[in-house]
Amino acid sequence: MTAAHCGSGTWVSGPYTFSTITWIPSYPTIDLARLAGSAYTNMTYSADNDYTAREVVAAGNPANGYIYCNYGASSRRSCFTQVYSGQTYCDEAGCTKYLSVGYNSGSVIGAPGDSGGPIVKESGEDAKARGSVVAGTEYGTYLWYHVTSTIQGNLGVWVQTD
Repeated sequence: MTAAHCGSGTWVSGPYTFSTITWIPSYPTIDLARLAGSAYTNMTYSADNDYTAREVVAAGNPANGYIYCNYGASSRRSCFTQVYSGQTYCDEAGCTKYLSVGYNSGSVIGAPGDSGGPIVKESGEDAKARGSVVAGTEYGTYLWYHVTSTIQGNLGVWVQTD
């Protein structure tokens, strides 16, 4: 899955076809898109300097006040505290609902290109899936994301944990 605003059609990286968007439920109200695919794993990569692989061992929704991390393609690994759930984000495409918001006053936690990336709770060498990025303040301290139950309920997918 990815964020619906990221595009449509076939996703490629160099000469390789990655996937095709097969369904977008109700953009912009829900900013999610289901991708076709045939091979999945329960690993995620922190995009930190060493591209640390973490096994996804659980999935669930975040709770206010805990530390979570965005593994963004642009901002790489950045961590924040969830401060609000049940939020709406509006831009020129319309308003996206049912979001949680993360905040970190001390550093940038998101950048253009991070959308669709995972939100995780790090636990030692493992990761617990908590959501997916859909918006943020450009190179800023706020990040909006759909939580796991919204993703699963709207796309009919689940997080592979074994």
